[in-house]
Parts: sequence; C-alpha cells; structure tokens
Amino acid sequence: MKLKISLRMTTFIFCALAIIAAVLSFINTQNVDLKIREQADRMENHNQCEDKILEFSKASDDLTTATRHFVATGDPVYMNQYWQEADESRHREDAVNSLNALGISEEERTLLKNAMEASDRLMETETLAMRLKADAVGIPESQMPPEVAAYVYKNGEESSGPEEKGQLAIKSIFNNTYENQKKEITDNITSFRSQLYNRKTSENTLSNSETMGSLNHMLVYNFFLLLLLLVLSFFLLFFVTTPLHRYYKSLKNSRENSAEPLIPAGSKELQQFAESFNSMVKDLKNQNAALLEKSRTDGLTGLYNREAFDLYIKETIEAHGGRMALFFMDMDEFKGLNDRYDYLVGDRVLTEAGKKLRAIAEKNSGMAARVGGEEFAMLLPSVKTQLAAQKTAEQIIKVISEIKPESSRKARKDFPVSVSVGVLLWDSQADALPLREVLHRSDLACSRAKQQGKGHFKFYYANDSDLQAMQYTQEHEQQVEDEMYGALARREFEAYYQPKYNIETGEIMGAEALVRWNHPTRGVLSPAHFIPVFEANGFVVQLDFYIFKKVCRTLAGQFKNNEPAVPVAVNFSSRHFANPGFADEIRRIAELLSVPPSFLEIEITETVLMENWDETITQTCKLREMGFSVALDDFGTGYSSMGVLQELPVDVIKIDRSFINRDLSEHRNAMFITGIVNIARVLNLRIICEGVETREQADFLKKNGVLFVQGYYYSRPVSEAVFKEMLIKNKS
Repeated sequence: MKLKISLRMTTFIFCALAIIAAVLSFINTQNVDLKIREQADRMENHNQCEDKILEFSKASDDLTTATRHFVATGDPVYMNQYWQEADESRHREDAVNSLNALGISEEERTLLKNAMEASDRLMETETLAMRLKADAVGIPESQMPPEVAAYVYKNGEESSGPEEKGQLAIKSIFNNTYENQKKEITDNITSFRSQLYNRKTSENTLSNSETMGSLNHMLVYNFFLLLLLLVLSFFLLFFVTTPLHRYYKSLKNSRENSAEPLIPAGSKELQQFAESFNSMVKDLKNQNAALLEKSRTDGLTGLYNREAFDLYIKETIEAHGGRMALFFMDMDEFKGLNDRYDYLVGDRVLTEAGKKLRAIAEKNSGMAARVGGEEFAMLLPSVKTQLAAQKTAEQIIKVISEIKPESSRKARKDFPVSVSVGVLLWDSQADALPLREVLHRSDLACSRAKQQGKGHFKFYYANDSDLQAMQYTQEHEQQVEDEMYGALARREFEAYYQPKYNIETGEIMGAEALVRWNHPTRGVLSPAHFIPVFEANGFVVQLDFYIFKKVCRTLAGQFKNNEPAVPVAVNFSSRHFANPGFADEIRRIAELLSVPPSFLEIEITETVLMENWDETITQTCKLREMGFSVALDDFGTGYSSMGVLQELPVDVIKIDRSFINRDLSEHRNAMFITGIVNIARVLNLRIICEGVETREQADFLKKNGVLFVQGYYYSRPVSEAVFKEMLIKNKS
C-alpha cells in the first residue's frame, strides 16, 4: 500500500508550530532586551551615585584645603574661594539632592545624612577659624564674606589680640577634634559607598540571573524553530523535491507526442498530480493527433496546406531522391469568376478542383496541396520524364476545364474555368535545390504560362530568357524592398532640381524636385529603378513626404541666408489623395519650416486624377485655397479633355515630352502643341513644356507661345548645391 501523506495538512501543522515557536522566541527576545536595558539603567544609577558621593567628598576636601590655606597665609583670596565653592556652587547640597533623587536605600540615606551633619559641624569650625584669622590680619568686616562677617564668637574670642586670634585660628583646624569631624564625614561616606557597592553587586547578580533565564528560553524556542525547519526541509526533500525532480527527468526525456508516464510518488497531492497528468497526456495525444491532421489540411478543399506540402517535399527528397516533377497551378481570372457569381460559387469551384487534383496525385503516388488563395501545387515522385510530365499537365488543364460554376444567379454567359500550370522537372540528388527555390521555379514557370493565355502550361528551363527576365524582375523588386527602409534611415535619398526657364529671358523662374537614390554600392539611381516598386508596396508615401520636407528645408535655408530662391514643384503619388488629411499635412509641414505656400507647387498626373477623381478634386481645391499652386503633369498622355480642364482646379499644365519629341515639321504634330496652348490661354492656365532637348524644339515652342520650358537642352537635374550656384549666377 502506497504511503500518502497530505502535503497541505503537514505543511499547515509545521507552519502552525513554527509560528508558535517564533512568537514565543520573539516574546523572550523582548524580555531579554528589557532585562538588559533594566540592568544598564541600574548600572547607570549606581555609577551616578558613586560620582555624586565622590563629588560630595571632594567638595568637603576642597573646603578644608581653602580654609587651611587662608589660616596659613591670611590671603583673603582663599577665604573668598571657600565661600564661592560653599555658597555659589553648592557642591554638597547638589550632591545630596542628586543622591536622594537617584533612589538610594534608607540605610544609605541615613549615612548620607550623618555625613551631611558632620560636614555642617566641620563648616562651622572652619567659619570660626576664618573669622579669627580675618580679625588677626585686620580684614574689615565689610571685606569679609557675609557668612564670616556675621559669625558670633561663642567662647569670648573677641577679647583676644590679633596674634592670639591667629594662634586660635590655627589650633581650631589643626587638632584632633577637627580631624575627628573630618573622619566622621569620611567614615560615613565610606560606609555609604560600601552599602552602594553591595547593593549594586546584589542587583547585578539578580539581573544577570533573570537575563540568562530569558536568554535560555529564547535559545530553546529558536532551537525548536530550527528543528522544525530542518524536519520540514527533509519532508519537502523526500515528499516534494525528489518526486518533482523525477517528474522533471521523465518529462525531459519524453519525445514529442510521446511523453513518458509519470510514476506516482511523494505526497498525496503529487501522486494525484502524476495520475491526473498521465490521464491528461493520454487525452492530449489523441487530441494532438487530430489537431495535427487538421492543422496540415486546408479547410475548404481537404488538401494539405502549404506547411504540410513543404514538409512532404522535404521528406520525399530525403526518402527517395532522384528525378521527380513539381506542378504549380494558378486558377485563371478567379477574381472575375467571384465577381460574376459570388464567393460561395468560387469556393465550390476550388473544392471541385481540389478533388480532381487529389485524384491525379493519388493515381501517381504523389500529393496535392492548396498553397494559396487560388493556387495549388502537386509533387509526383513517379513522374520522371518530360513526356510524362507534359501528359500530366495536359490532364490537369483538361479536368479543371470540365468544372462548371453553378449559381442561382442567372449569368448572361457561362464563365469558363481554366488553370495555368508551371512544371519543374529536376533531379533532387544531382541538383540539390533548396525547398524555397524549388517552389519559386515552379511558380515562375506558372507565371510565364499565364502570360501565354488561359489554360497553358510551361516547363521551367534554366536557360529560358523569359523566365530569367521574370526572375530578375522579382529579385530586383525583393532587393529594393529589402534596402528601402535602411536607405531612408541613412538619408540616401536626395532631392535633385531641374530648373524651369523663361524661354525669352533665359531666367530661372522655378524648378522641379526629382528624387535620386544615392546608393552606397551602385551609385546614384534614377526613379525608374525604384519608384515602381515603392508605388506597389506603398513606401512611396513616406518617400514623397521625405523629399517634400527636404525641399522645404532648402527653401527655408535660402530665405534665412538671403540667397536667391524660386518656386519648387514636388511630385506626389496617387496614394496621397485618398487621404482626407493630405492637404492639411502639406500646410503643416510648410508652416513648421516657415516656407510660404507661393514657393511650393504640387504636381499630379492624369493617372492620379482618373484613379481618385472626387478625392483629388477635393484635395487640390484645399491646396489652392491654402495658397499652393497645383500643376497637371504629363498632360495629353491620358484622358485630358476640355471638360476635364474646366472642372479640375489647377494652375499649370505641363505638356508631356512625347509631344515635343515628335517630328514638329509635320503639320499634324505641330497642331497638337498649338491646340494645347490655345486651350491653356482660354482657361487662363500657365504652360510648361518638359523634355526640351534641342535648340529647334526651343525655337518652335517660343514661336508658338510657350513661355516656360525645362529639359536637357537647358539643364539636367542637378544636386542641391549645384542648383544654388546656378541660381546665384542666373540672378546676378
């Protein structure tokens, strides 16, 4: 039968006993402290008594000394010293009062009284001696201390002559009677000190005995408390710590999903824990098996998901190796199918596709998986030749095309279901590709198949130039994304300025700010290298504001240093105009950096306008109300019309370089420029023509009424420092 000791009950008993022992120990500690303090107080009392009686004795001796010096010398200084000590300091009275206040015994008080009376008698004799000596040396009563002057002779001494009085004074203090009086004082004081010492010894002995008793009790309780703690430690060691350590070792040695059962040991609670844990582990094993299967399965199609498929590829390569085929499938225009019908129909199509792909995979001893929204993948280890892989790809396309969407909604026309397939046929032993690269290559082949149209398949070939171009594009985009945030933090993006010239005067009347990436290894990169990527991932929003702030800081510096400055145009992505607070943020930055709105121009493109018409109109109106200029860039390349220009609140239109790069000698091409100029005049808009690269183009524009131009003929985009120098030279 197993011993089951309750940990809770045992701990409670030990704690209760420990608390009792601790309380008793604390009480005895307080008693010891009290006894020690009492003993210290008694010692202090005894020491004070000793000091006071010594003070009393010393005072008596000091008075005797002063008397004898006066009688011997007749110097009134000693007489005055005597009475100063006797009357002013009051040594004897103060000492006696202090001793009484300290609580001496009755016997000690009697001895002290006798000493005091003997001292009084001695003092009277000393007073007589001082009066006799004072009369003998002829000191007037007016110069005597009041006590001496008031002394009345009792034995007819006043009739004696000076010499006789001097002899009487000496005899009065140098005789046996005087010495006996002194001895009486000394004897009483000695007896007093002896009594005090005896009482001190007796009280100290009693106090020490009481203190040791309390200290012994305290040690006993402390020993009992330590004994309890020791027993409790052994209890915890054998009934808690040791079993827990065994449990820990058992759990540590357990492998995943195969935990070893715990052998119940220790206290009743720990044994119950082990039994409950074993039961829980058993249940968890069953649940984990079910959850693992569920976590590896796509909920909609029942196929394995991406994680399970990656694991399957890895295990298949390790177990078999050799040649095998990986198929990557992407449903064609699946969004259009959802839009035509609904998402429930789309889900049913995916479910049906999953069933057909599973059947093909099982037939070829492989596995199919859903790896994305409408993306599937299939690994077939048994397919080892290009012909077999081609037949399988054709079969996949065929079975998927047989799926017919069914919906309660009547469609005007059936929506054909099709799939594009990318095929990777490789030898996992000869060409040990990382798992990521295997999937990436099949995905590239699928993307290339989609470019050929719906329902096509494409093999991946390492020397395929189209696939290489796609791979380069993806790698380039990934590289740009990896570097962009660090580049912004390192301030690698710079604002370059392309001046705008007055074609008649040659004066710089403005500039356009263009972003450049000053890459640490690849040099200065043009926007074409990175802006498309930034537009796709949204980073362009941060970059636009970064360049706008740099432009504002440059203008603010020019104003502060009284340098020449011209209005600067800054381009903004279409993403900004979907933000209702865009115009307010532009104003906030300009005001923060103290740049007048009249020196800032916001450029938008026709694409921005058409993508966000209402939002763009709202934001451009607010910008113009705030004092900023708004320019329509790339005019003529999109949807520009008279109606658009009438509704759009802009100040400037920029004629796209594509118009000026045409053969302007042809009448039709020249009329385009003339027409745009006439439209701008009617609408009271300023015109800037960009992309001017030759003298002939500049002359043509000047002849046709275009006043402002920019382009390589006048200046390429230059750095901030170079642009400032150009302004200074131009304005001078």
